[in-house]
Amino acid sequence: MKDDLMQEQSQTGERWRFTARPGRSQRVYLVVDGTMLPSRWIEMQPVAGEEGLWDTITQLPEGDYRFRYFIVNDGAYLNCGTSGLHGERLSQANSGVRIERFSRPAVPA
Repeated sequence: MKDDLMQEQSQTGERWRFTARPGRSQRVYLVVDGTMLPSRWIEMQPVAGEEGLWDTITQLPEGDYRFRYFIVNDGAYLNCGTSGLHGERLSQANSGVRIERFSRPAVPA
């Protein structure tokens, strides 16, 4: 049942590419928070020939979304928020997909 719902939603959603340039990182994860699905951690991949640039492509079913990313170095996770995160729609626009505007990261106290 859940797979049928996901397949139906993916046909009505949008395809997006997300990129981040976090600097030195062993791993980078895009975290997707949506109203229709549980949070997802998507491992990003380094972009060949682009020093420090990571990306991933994902399908977003209709719904409201917030994004952030984490970097991992030596087992430590760092929440980078949306600092340096960029989203690019790869498919035709669908009015049912709404993405919260990226904001500046919180400044540590």
